[in-house]
Amino acid sequence: MAQRIRPGIYESLMGTSVLVYPQEASDSLGDTTDGPSELYYGYVYENTEKVLNNLGQEELSHMQIFLRGDDVDKIAATSLITCRGMIKSRIVSRKIYSGRADAKVIGVLYLP
Repeated sequence: MAQRIRPGIYESLMGTSVLVYPQEASDSLGDTTDGPSELYYGYVYENTEKVLNNLGQEELSHMQIFLRGDDVDKIAATSLITCRGMIKSRIVSRKIYSGRADAKVIGVLYLP
Protein backbone atom coordinates (compact mmCIF):
# COMPACT_ATOMS: atom_id res chain seq x y z
CA MET A 1 0.00 0.00 0.00
CA ALA A 2 1.47 3.37 -1.04
CA GLN A 3 1.75 6.18 1.47
CA ARG A 4 -0.49 9.15 0.76
CA ILE A 5 -1.48 12.41 2.33
CA ARG A 6 -5.23 12.70 2.73
CA PRO A 7 -6.84 14.85 0.01
CA GLY A 8 -8.45 17.15 2.59
CA ILE A 9 -5.03 18.03 4.00
CA TYR A 10 -3.68 18.81 0.54
CA GLU A 11 -6.68 21.04 -0.21
CA SER A 12 -6.40 22.99 3.05
CA LEU A 13 -2.62 23.47 2.90
CA MET A 14 -1.95 23.78 -0.81
CA GLY A 15 -3.97 26.93 -1.48
CA THR A 16 -1.43 29.37 -2.92
CA SER A 17 -1.27 29.60 -6.71
CA VAL A 18 2.15 28.95 -8.22
CA LEU A 19 2.80 29.76 -11.88
CA VAL A 20 5.59 27.80 -13.51
CA TYR A 21 7.19 28.98 -16.75
CA PRO A 22 9.13 26.17 -18.43
CA GLN A 23 12.05 27.47 -20.49
CA GLU A 24 12.12 26.72 -24.19
CA ALA A 25 15.27 25.97 -26.17
CA SER A 26 17.87 28.71 -26.19
CA ASP A 27 18.69 30.81 -29.23
CA SER A 28 22.15 31.53 -30.65
CA LEU A 29 22.79 34.09 -27.89
CA GLY A 30 21.90 31.59 -25.16
CA ASP A 31 18.66 33.36 -24.21
CA THR A 32 15.65 31.19 -23.46
CA THR A 33 12.00 32.03 -23.94
CA ASP A 34 9.11 31.18 -21.64
CA GLY A 35 6.91 28.29 -22.60
CA PRO A 36 3.20 28.27 -21.76
CA SER A 37 2.72 28.76 -18.01
CA GLU A 38 1.47 25.93 -15.84
CA LEU A 39 -0.62 26.51 -12.71
CA TYR A 40 -0.03 24.52 -9.53
CA TYR A 41 -1.20 25.01 -5.96
CA GLY A 42 1.22 24.83 -3.07
CA TYR A 43 2.12 25.88 0.44
CA VAL A 44 4.54 28.81 0.64
CA TYR A 45 6.93 28.99 3.57
CA GLU A 46 9.20 31.99 4.02
CA ASN A 47 12.31 30.90 5.85
CA THR A 48 16.02 31.33 5.28
CA GLU A 49 17.67 28.01 4.61
CA LYS A 50 21.07 27.06 3.22
CA VAL A 51 20.82 24.57 0.32
CA LEU A 52 23.07 23.18 -2.38
CA ASN A 53 22.28 24.44 -5.87
CA ASN A 54 22.55 22.38 -9.06
CA LEU A 55 26.30 23.07 -9.20
CA GLY A 56 26.84 21.77 -5.66
CA GLN A 57 27.49 25.24 -4.23
CA GLU A 58 25.87 26.53 -1.05
CA GLU A 59 23.22 29.15 -1.60
CA LEU A 60 20.56 30.80 0.56
CA SER A 61 16.88 30.19 -0.08
CA HIS A 62 14.44 32.66 1.45
CA MET A 63 11.23 31.03 0.18
CA GLN A 64 10.26 27.37 -0.04
CA ILE A 65 7.21 26.12 -1.92
CA PHE A 66 5.77 22.75 -0.93
CA LEU A 67 3.89 20.96 -3.72
CA ARG A 68 2.63 17.47 -4.42
CA GLY A 69 5.57 15.21 -5.18
CA ASP A 70 4.26 14.32 -8.63
CA ASP A 71 3.94 18.02 -9.47
CA VAL A 72 7.54 18.81 -8.45
CA ASP A 73 8.69 15.84 -10.52
CA LYS A 74 7.10 17.47 -13.62
CA ILE A 75 8.78 20.86 -13.04
CA ALA A 76 12.19 21.24 -14.70
CA ALA A 77 14.95 22.77 -12.58
CA THR A 78 15.41 25.47 -15.24
CA SER A 79 11.80 26.72 -14.95
CA LEU A 80 10.94 30.14 -13.60
CA ILE A 81 8.44 30.56 -10.75
CA THR A 82 5.91 33.31 -9.99
CA CYS A 83 4.38 33.19 -6.53
CA ARG A 84 3.46 35.91 -4.04
CA GLY A 85 6.21 38.57 -4.31
CA MET A 86 8.49 36.50 -6.53
CA ILE A 87 8.14 37.18 -10.24
CA LYS A 88 9.77 34.71 -12.63
CA SER A 89 12.28 33.66 -10.02
CA ARG A 90 14.73 30.85 -10.68
CA ILE A 91 14.75 27.60 -8.74
CA VAL A 92 17.81 27.32 -6.49
CA SER A 93 17.23 23.67 -5.62
CA ARG A 94 14.45 21.12 -5.30
CA LYS A 95 13.75 18.00 -3.28
CA ILE A 96 11.20 15.24 -3.54
CA TYR A 97 10.33 13.18 -0.49
CA SER A 98 9.18 9.64 -1.20
CA GLY A 99 7.02 7.42 0.94
CA ARG A 100 6.51 3.70 0.86
CA ALA A 101 6.97 1.96 -2.47
CA ASP A 102 8.75 5.08 -3.80
CA ALA A 103 5.50 7.07 -3.98
CA LYS A 104 6.36 10.75 -4.45
CA VAL A 105 4.54 12.21 -1.45
CA ILE A 106 5.67 15.84 -1.31
CA GLY A 107 8.26 18.06 -2.94
CA VAL A 108 9.93 21.37 -2.19
CA LEU A 109 11.10 24.11 -4.55
CA TYR A 110 13.71 26.43 -3.05
CA LEU A 111 13.66 30.00 -4.34
CA PRO A 112 16.24 32.74 -3.66
